[in-house]
Amino acid sequence: MDTITIKFDKKEFFSMIDQARKAPTKKISKEERKKFLDVWHYNDK
Repeated sequence: MDTITIKFDKKEFFSMIDQARKAPTKKISKEERKKFLDVWHYNDK
């Protein structure tokens, strides 16, 4: 884990994880999925 630098708010991230866990993955909207993927891509930069 220490090799990954988290550049965004941890509370926001974990709330997104929590929402993703509660909601069925097939019902996730394209916008939510894009936002989630954008977070990961942002983290890779």
